Amino acid sequence: MADLESALHYILRVEVGKFSLLEGQRLVALKKFVAVLAQYFPGQPLVQNFLHSVNDWLQKQQRKKIPYGFFQTALENRKEGVVIAKKVNWVGCQGSEPHFRGFPCSLWVLFHFLTVQATRHNVDRSQETAKAQEVLQAIRGYVRFFFGCRDCAGHFEKMAAASMHRVGSRDSAVLWLWSSHNKVNARLAGAPSEDPQFPKVQWPPRELCSPCHNELRGTPVWDLGNTLSFFKTHFSWSNIIRDLPAAEPPLRGAQRMAATAEPELAAGNSTLGPAEAERMVGPGATFPWTVVLGALADRLGASGPPEVQAGLGVTRAELEQGPPEHIAELQRESGEQPEGQEPLSERDLGAGLLAELPAEDLPTGPSERRRVGRSSKQLASVPEGEPEAGALRGRGQWLQVLEGDFSHLDISLCVVLYSLSFMGLLAMYTYFRARMRALKGHAGHPTA
Repeated sequence: MADLESALHYILRVEVGKFSLLEGQRLVALKKFVAVLAQYFPGQPLVQNFLHSVNDWLQKQQRKKIPYGFFQTALENRKEGVVIAKKVNWVGCQGSEPHFRGFPCSLWVLFHFLTVQATRHNVDRSQETAKAQEVLQAIRGYVRFFFGCRDCAGHFEKMAAASMHRVGSRDSAVLWLWSSHNKVNARLAGAPSEDPQFPKVQWPPRELCSPCHNELRGTPVWDLGNTLSFFKTHFSWSNIIRDLPAAEPPLRGAQRMAATAEPELAAGNSTLGPAEAERMVGPGATFPWTVVLGALADRLGASGPPEVQAGLGVTRAELEQGPPEHIAELQRESGEQPEGQEPLSERDLGAGLLAELPAEDLPTGPSERRRVGRSSKQLASVPEGEPEAGALRGRGQWLQVLEGDFSHLDISLCVVLYSLSFMGLLAMYTYFRARMRALKGHAGHPTA
């Protein structure tokens, strides 16, 4: 969850913030992407409520040009305080060096989650293609108009222009992004930007999903049915780690794969050939779903996981020039590891927030209900992946603790009440002290 929320922070405050004026196609792209985030982001109810609020604000804007300052105000001026931490905190996307992985990794993870979460919503059959295109086109628009690495955005746009329009179902959207991501991994394998501890392999590897791999007359091929089932399990709400231990050094790629339990996948899926793949993806589709694993350059299509991604696609010559601008900017940001939080009671979940969530996205266990909100009256800000003591800048620690259970109005009234009580006690003390002195004065000068 820390990686996903760090991606939100970087998208909304850094990537979008690079443009002082949002207008034209860029503004349209932002509205579409935020709308998809509000609908499919697999966050805690507090974060989902935040995204719904930002989306509502954006959709109500009738002006053709919006200064970023106005948008920033909608992000920051909230009664519950800072919902998304104002710095990055890479956990699953932490590289062996500061300039490896990070934001590009978290962006891929976010994209995969969005496509998978879209498959969990019930829609009319007539809306299937529109819903599949909704998510992919929103991703395409964000990458095209906001992603900091312009060469990477160009590579992604070429892939999208070549085949994205052929996607006809939400399941196909999951597989299209999988395919596109593995193409990027194949091109960037061995590039200077590749983290040596997390090599760019075709994903998922056999160690993580053995049923995803098959053979057709001795030729290694992908099993689409099992690959789709794996993605729906791997990028599901139940597979998100919400409460993280103290920071630990990142595991090597092989170690992390070995430490990851293989999810339970649907059985009985056979390897799909070109004809079956075409029926699955849609009429006229020519995606290279059934491919030889060794052909990594142009024929392979799959998208890598949190363990193997680093960018949306740049050439070796481009990467030799050093990390992109957005990676260099990330190196200047400091991220703190999260501290464990105590589970909240049922009363603290905030019924108003939970009522807005789809039934399948509601948290079901105590570990999933942590940091949802402190009360229905006040949605306290406890950003995921950041200690409470440093969550809100410029505020005293006592205020951060108090506002977990009280609203700003409650705190203000308490301060006023205590101030008046103090002034009243001080006045009474002064009065009685003067009175006692007057009585002693009279006692020292008795009348004749």
